[in-house]
Amino acid sequence: VRHAPATGESPTGPCARPPGARYPASIVDEAAKPSRAPLHTERRPDTPEIVRQIVLARFLERPPDAVALAVERAEAIVWRHRLLAGRVPAIQRVPAPGVAAGEVPPGACGVVEPRDGAPVLVLPTRCAARYEIDRARLAAWLDRTDAGTRIRVLRAVRTLHLATARSSITGAVWTVLAKVQRRYLASCDAAELVPLTAREVVRRARAAGADLVDAGRVSRTLRATAVVFPDGSTHPLAILCPSTRAVTAARLSKLLERERELRAVGRLRRAWNDAELARRLGRIHGAPVSPRIVCYCRKRLAVPGARERARSPAYMSATTGFSALRPLDRRSVIRRAPRAPGVYELRIAPGQPLYEPTCSGIVYVGRARDLRARLLVHAGASARNERLVSLVRGSRVLFRFRVESGELRPIEAELYRRFCDTYGHHPSCNRVSP
Repeated sequence: VRHAPATGESPTGPCARPPGARYPASIVDEAAKPSRAPLHTERRPDTPEIVRQIVLARFLERPPDAVALAVERAEAIVWRHRLLAGRVPAIQRVPAPGVAAGEVPPGACGVVEPRDGAPVLVLPTRCAARYEIDRARLAAWLDRTDAGTRIRVLRAVRTLHLATARSSITGAVWTVLAKVQRRYLASCDAAELVPLTAREVVRRARAAGADLVDAGRVSRTLRATAVVFPDGSTHPLAILCPSTRAVTAARLSKLLERERELRAVGRLRRAWNDAELARRLGRIHGAPVSPRIVCYCRKRLAVPGARERARSPAYMSATTGFSALRPLDRRSVIRRAPRAPGVYELRIAPGQPLYEPTCSGIVYVGRARDLRARLLVHAGASARNERLVSLVRGSRVLFRFRVESGELRPIEAELYRRFCDTYGHHPSCNRVSP
């Protein structure tokens, strides 16, 4: 913002002062502090209040590396003039409430770590600090220095004020999120999320005394802060503010997996319709859900209706006639697999780290004109499927097969389709559908 000198003002700008004049602390505040007023105030758009709000909004959207670099440079400036050090410093760095300082992997803004039974958001050191400024001492120091140094120090102080506002807003937002979504943060199960809006976060944060928080600043913080969760995945904090439909879809997906498990073992004869799914969701999670919302979420998940799910036979019934499970090694393949055409299945043995119980560990469904030759390729970890090769090398894999005399492609396609209908996804190592 370019400054136009008023009548009688020195042409060097507002920081120039006549000899012997005092530099009031109010000017320090006006030049450095972020605004506490919401962005939708009815003032003119060229007022300093709106300018400060825009500067803070942009600072909240900056990546953590850029923020850390800006704060480091600002600290170097005030340190050089002994404002951040000495016996009686004018600026002190203290830990920000609600967050902790520590090491953060590259590409992330923070890490969620369980400490003393509670999730803690760990941020880089300079992003997890507050800067307490003694305005009277700073104003007295500015009164004794030249105009050029004064401008550089005021810019550094403004950066430290913005960093303080950012860490305070992040800490207030995280305190609310950690309290509301504590079950999800403990399990990382999307079905444990609670619907939450930015306005509700603002209400809870202000009730706790965080007056810098408003809806716009919360939204920017949620979008710009990508953290590493306990399961190793990296997501923005916005994932902890899901909509009601998003939470319902996650819970519905888990309930449909349970339905597929029951149908696969023969304990459920008919598929659940939308009304039954809504009733079960309400009973499990203690919140009523309408069948209309269930229908909407089911279509978003690309899950067919109850009648179509009931018409599609379970995968296990389509594997009738398969051989017994054998370990996928060279000796077992040579002894058990014939040199004949057929279809086969690969699965991870129970107890292995990558074993998926919902689909009995099945990772690949395929066909071969020579079952022994194809299975020897898989056993030697020399196939072109990199994901399957890594599983064979790192886990104990089992195989079973069925000899066929007809065309193999339609048989494999039917097995693949029934697997998708039964478990809701394709085998994890099948790169393309047959």
